[in-house]
Amino acid sequence: MGYLTGIVEKTKVREDVDGVFVKPSIVLEVTYQKIQETDEYTSGYALRVPKFVRLREDKSVEDIDTLDKLKKLYELQYERFKLQDL
Repeated sequence: MGYLTGIVEKTKVREDVDGVFVKPSIVLEVTYQKIQETDEYTSGYALRVPKFVRLREDKSVEDIDTLDKLKKLYELQYERFKLQDL
């Protein structure tokens, strides 16, 4: 985790009461219990009980999931989308 802390410090744009804002530069793989809708974040979603799995050095920030995919994953929790729609 010290390695990630160093990356956060190097890429930090600003920090305020809402959190630490960084320039996107790495890809993290996470797992979570579920996706929740929220008004607290600009995406409209939050991960419940997120856990860091690994740093994805084989991926670039251009490879990350989109907000559209996050919406589909959210709805998939309630079986509104078939897995092949992702």
